[in-house]
Amino acid sequence: MFGITWPVTVLIIALMFRKSINVLLNSIQYIQYKNLIIFLQNSDMPLKQKGESILRIINLMSENKTGTKISFSCSKTEEVSSATGDGTLVPIFFEECNENVKDGVFTAPQSGTYFVNWKIFLQNITTQAEAIVQVQSSNKIFSFPTNNLSALKDNGHIVLTGTALVAMDITDTVRLIVKVGASKDSKTVDLSASSDAQFSGFLT
Repeated sequence: MFGITWPVTVLIIALMFRKSINVLLNSIQYIQYKNLIIFLQNSDMPLKQKGESILRIINLMSENKTGTKISFSCSKTEEVSSATGDGTLVPIFFEECNENVKDGVFTAPQSGTYFVNWKIFLQNITTQAEAIVQVQSSNKIFSFPTNNLSALKDNGHIVLTGTALVAMDITDTVRLIVKVGASKDSKTVDLSASSDAQFSGFLT
């Protein structure tokens, strides 16, 4: 597994060889552009969707736009013990954020479509429960399920990543919500603190 950083000349050349596309897309975990890290490693993301996301990001990076680029970035530095596991919906608070974000809630300073991505660390996974990450905006809720967590966990830990394109009007908000399990299960799942646990995005 590897990541790529801007410039992405190597990626563009590799995409010319059709037989290598699937292998390449499966290998890419993230794209880093300036202070943003866009995570693409998601077991539920089809290769076609991942490829389209990568090319869209490349096009956005290569555009020579004037003015200040609107973006946001947060990291989680405080662990939340026994946050979910019994189906409880948990809004994720990110303690370290730049402007336009408070307590993990991003407020759009300008109308447009925002590319949003996240990386969440869970621990103490004890069942074959389903995890659902919700991207909750003022206008719509996007749900991203991950099934059979026990098969994906590594020593009780799991990382959930994903991306979404969210249409927002000025002052609209967007945040992340996560839930694991159902009411019959136990509330034992922790939200881990890590500088790699991120919620970020930018205006496209």
